[in-house]
Amino acid sequence: MGPRRPGHPDRITTRRNDRAQRLPDGGHVRNGETFTVTAVHPDGSLDARPTRETGPDKVNGHGGAASTSIRLPAEYVAEHVELGYAVTAHRAQSTTVGTAHVITGVGMAREHLYVAMTRGRDANHVYVPLDHRDGMDEAHHGVATGPAAATGREVLEQILATAGAEPSATEQLAPAPMSRRPVSARRPQARDRFLASTRGPGRDGPGLTR
Repeated sequence: MGPRRPGHPDRITTRRNDRAQRLPDGGHVRNGETFTVTAVHPDGSLDARPTRETGPDKVNGHGGAASTSIRLPAEYVAEHVELGYAVTAHRAQSTTVGTAHVITGVGMAREHLYVAMTRGRDANHVYVPLDHRDGMDEAHHGVATGPAAATGREVLEQILATAGAEPSATEQLAPAPMSRRPVSARRPQARDRFLASTRGPGRDGPGLTR
């Protein structure tokens, strides 16, 4: 844990799989799981309710938090628990929330934007910071792929033009397309004269022009 320790009713994220800690739906605590703290104990352990939308405890058929809390041991909390109000696009995969707020940046790939912008059940909002270039913890924010963008629209256009997926082996081995020299359709006579002048002597004699 960092300097800010979670309390009730903070949202937290677990950062390590632990099959010994069972969830109400029969599963176990997973890396990237989100919980809501329901109690903090003097020894540093936490009671936390999973927010994953699974099992029989769904609310009104639309999904919701399970009603039963589990106890996270103090050692696990100290080493493998973080506040869970913000997550990266990688960690957000397979997660569903009511409303998603996505912070983008130059260098972000379109695959990450797609993942982030499909997490919200009710709404998805995207924000494009333009007034700073501080360091971010996302690897895909580290390198800009084009000239500096002046507007939010330009940043989004750069993101949509940036592919983060590695090319397949077939794509890497595919031969490059052959370049074709354009031939003018306006002056066929000039083309014919050029071809005739380069043929040289043949069975019909020197190169002929029409």
